[in-house]
Amino acid sequence: PRMLPAAHVSDVVADANVIGAWHATSLASHANQLAAMPSLHMAWAAWCALVLWRVLRHGDNRSTAWAAWSYPLLTAVVVMATGNHFLLDLVAGLATLALATWVSDTAYRWWARWPGVSGFRAIPA
Repeated sequence: PRMLPAAHVSDVVADANVIGAWHATSLASHANQLAAMPSLHMAWAAWCALVLWRVLRHGDNRSTAWAAWSYPLLTAVVVMATGNHFLLDLVAGLATLALATWVSDTAYRWWARWPGVSGFRAIPA
């Protein structure tokens, strides 16, 4: 991360001189350089793994279901190694996913109990 020069982690965006990056002259005064919190890279990768795990964990696909968790693990390594996120950003991304999953699952269970609602049954993917 750019705020820890002693860590010798290169800021990929700053080093690549990407047009439209946070440090470009047109965006420098408007950019939120702290917007990496929470890490949506981590939340997205963990969400993908969670969906695959929920769909594939039963039956013959258990090993594939567990292998899906390699995606968020690799994402965590990459975004920290490239200086895009701190560990706390990743933890906050996972907390964001946990909250969203809880809200979604709770709403689903509530809606499924509503009288007259049909079509809420488990079907194979």
